[in-house]
Amino acid sequence: MVRVACDLCGEQTARPCLTPATGIPGLQTTFSIVQCAACGLLYTCPRPAQACMPRLYSSYYTTQADPLPVSARQTSSLRQRLRPLWHRYCGQYLTEVIGKARGAVLEIGCGTGDLLEELAARGCRVHGVDINPVSVRACRQKGLPATVGELDDLVFPADSFDTVILWHVVEHLPSPRAALEKIRRLLRPGGRLFLYCPNAGSYLASLFGACWYAWQLPFHFYHFTPATMRRLAQQAGFSVVRLRTITPEYLVAYSLDLWGRSSKRRMVATFLRSGLHRTLLFRLAISPLFRLLDWWRRGQGECLQVELMKPEA
Repeated sequence: MVRVACDLCGEQTARPCLTPATGIPGLQTTFSIVQCAACGLLYTCPRPAQACMPRLYSSYYTTQADPLPVSARQTSSLRQRLRPLWHRYCGQYLTEVIGKARGAVLEIGCGTGDLLEELAARGCRVHGVDINPVSVRACRQKGLPATVGELDDLVFPADSFDTVILWHVVEHLPSPRAALEKIRRLLRPGGRLFLYCPNAGSYLASLFGACWYAWQLPFHFYHFTPATMRRLAQQAGFSVVRLRTITPEYLVAYSLDLWGRSSKRRMVATFLRSGLHRTLLFRLAISPLFRLLDWWRRGQGECLQVELMKPEA
């Protein structure tokens, strides 16, 4: 376990803020979130040393998949036509990124390469990097160039890429500021960086508190709000093209599960045991509510959607 200073301003002093429920079977250590006394950034402290993270990821970390997968090779033409409509209805961002990505594309945290495969099919020149060797092997089996490691392990000349994608990744990085500074060097002038991550200032974070699924300790080192994300972009030398928040419907089921474990109400336990909150019908029913809340409580949606640009000069 290591203690760190604020990644945005370097301030050492931080206030204890929250001790979330981990929800990870077998992981007994308690982790806490603190808030920088100077700039307000939320971050996990203390946290596991970076050398421990590959083992923690391989032992305990699982991601939640989009029910309409991206894979260009495996997805039917009907599902490909339906996916943009589904994403718009349910508040997901992937289709928009696919439409805007161009040229040479780098995805950091590429997983098994579904997004890269889609972009390659659209004519982009793609490269992925992931800390998990199993994921990188899956990318290579699809014919996609990918590197095992982290952003710092990549060796590319400056101005190598037109697009960089960090999809639920920036919150995992040991230093988001250093990462964005390197990404800016890798991007060509006018190049775009697409970020997607949880919004710690969301109405669902306030509602569920310690049971909000997107805390995901100890894997999420940083917990951004619109204000701290704008500050991060500014300090790394980017201009903000777009920053908005939106609530995808599929993550709420996991917060409900965590909340249900601490609830003493029999009706709640019965509902969660039924599994209804994980069904497509439930998701279809709650999505219009989230679209309304996202409009009414602007800036407080579940996730941050961010498009940044490296200045032309």
